Amino acid sequence: MRWTVWRLRPGLAFLAAVLITGCTMSGDAYVKEVQLQQLDKDARLYVERIRDSDGLFLYSPAGERQYLIVNYASVANGEKAPYLEKLTAEVREETLKIELEERSVSDVADKRLGDMRIYRLIGSQDYSAIRIYKNGTETSLNSAGT
Repeated sequence: MRWTVWRLRPGLAFLAAVLITGCTMSGDAYVKEVQLQQLDKDARLYVERIRDSDGLFLYSPAGERQYLIVNYASVANGEKAPYLEKLTAEVREETLKIELEERSVSDVADKRLGDMRIYRLIGSQDYSAIRIYKNGTETSLNSAGT
């Protein structure tokens, strides 16, 4: 009996490693919020070009890190100011599905309003397409650049 259990240990260890690895790349492991200072020079230049534009932007140079930028730069007079409350991501059937929960407030001094948010997209080898949903409705990027 000992011999059989001993021979199964490497297989069980491998199975445990696969399960742990699979769990670490689920949920929000596909996106990580980063600060502007963490970006390389080219990515910062892209962010500076879009700084005054509202919307969703993808910075995606070939073979380099990808970033999703969520920016609420302006508010029309008399309208509520939007802000990003939550962002989650998961991969299903080789598609990265990003869910944004957007809210809005009347008070432009509200502390939830802020600067743009930048997310590094992780695990690009796990997906071949990106779909973005805002408050449950599929939406598109305002721009994608390199």
